[in-house]
Amino acid sequence: MQRTIKYCLWLLLALVSLSHLCAQEVGGPEGKPKKEKTKQEKHSTEYVVPAGESPFIVRDIVITGNRKTRPNIILRELGFKSGNAFLLQDLVKKFELARQQLMNLALFHEVTVALKSFDGNNVDVLVQVRERWYIFPLPYFRPVDRNLNQWIVEQKASLSRVDYGLKLLYNNATGRNDKLRFTVISGYSRQLLLNYDRPYIDRSMKWGMSFGVSLGKNREMNYNTVDDKQVFIKDEGYLRNFFRGYGEISYRKAIRTRHRLGLSYGMEEVADTIVKLNPNYFPGGRSRIVFPELYYYLNYYNLDYIPYPTKGYAAEIAFSKKGLFSDFNSWQLGLKGSAAWPMGK
Repeated sequence: MQRTIKYCLWLLLALVSLSHLCAQEVGGPEGKPKKEKTKQEKHSTEYVVPAGESPFIVRDIVITGNRKTRPNIILRELGFKSGNAFLLQDLVKKFELARQQLMNLALFHEVTVALKSFDGNNVDVLVQVRERWYIFPLPYFRPVDRNLNQWIVEQKASLSRVDYGLKLLYNNATGRNDKLRFTVISGYSRQLLLNYDRPYIDRSMKWGMSFGVSLGKNREMNYNTVDDKQVFIKDEGYLRNFFRGYGEISYRKAIRTRHRLGLSYGMEEVADTIVKLNPNYFPGGRSRIVFPELYYYLNYYNLDYIPYPTKGYAAEIAFSKKGLFSDFNSWQLGLKGSAAWPMGK
């Protein structure tokens, strides 16, 4: 019995520690600082003022340089808000964390967070940003063979076995840190791809959404493998059609943690010619399969600069279930982690 109670206490302690790690609030509760707080509360944005020391109160936050980015997107990353009270040295630490979070948005070339003015114990904070260029049209060129050697040696670097086209990347499309991706592909296959991601859709700026569709078709396809060699067939008509669509919602209560839950639907169909040549191309001799998928991702980032980190760590948990209402049934669980540290000066 005592051993059981001991294990329960250890489990309770572990759960409390885990919830404290994941529940980083953006900004603390408003109100006057209290004289006594537990150690667990010391990381709140409501600073606990030691006896005999006077805090500085954030009176106003002034944002400049954001020609397109909406102010609430910037305020969301600061970790403090008007009315919060801090000692000066703690406010400076908040400034550095806020700058790091804003740079991690990848919306700005430069970010400055500093004191703007004093009025007694009231301070105004300046957030100055220099925005990036947000529209990038990029060429698309990709051989369809398994690797570059196969394309050059076996296919003689034939351009007929190349997908080419144009990709349009539009970051911060509406000033809400949203991303639009549009791709047109021709050549070996014909494809259209459209993706849109908006991190916040509610006033509390915790919920987001994204969706995407892709569709395409081929006149030539690999229908079998004989003696470790791919066997192809080409026709004037289209031998393969495919489609995929997805929609997901995201939740970000904390600064560094994001949850994503999504549902996707995929379909692939081949001509009757393929089924005759290879009855086992799809299970059961079918010419068409569908594969719905339900997935969940948990991402955690504690990096100084997400695109090129030099310090910190990140982790991801991924879970998916493919084939919700069909005979195709697949479960997947993935864990991924990374760490970065400076190698020297």
